[in-house]
Amino acid sequence: MPLDTTQPITSNELRGLSQADADTLILRASDKGPASYSRILKLKRSGPEPLYYQLAQSIEDAIQSGAIDHGTKLPPLSVMAAELTLSAQTVRHAWDYLERRGVLICRRGLGTVVS
Repeated sequence: MPLDTTQPITSNELRGLSQADADTLILRASDKGPASYSRILKLKRSGPEPLYYQLAQSIEDAIQSGAIDHGTKLPPLSVMAAELTLSAQTVRHAWDYLERRGVLICRRGLGTVVS
């Protein structure tokens, strides 16, 4: 059954995507144009909380506020790290944390998608 790109996508649907549907999802997520995550995600480098945790919280806040939509494909880890001037390890740690919480779905070949 083809992917209905007019409706929100559930976590279970994301996990079972075929490559063709994943490509459709990527195109749909990019319809809004490239996001500038450095403007959306706010970090306090001198704050008491670890940067990975601040990034994770900021991503969750952006999703809840609608700045990042459910079903949106995030840029590659290295691109996100460069844009935010963070190490790739810090971004990976934040994404792993969010994946464990069910906020992101990370899938080889698909990338990282907001659930």
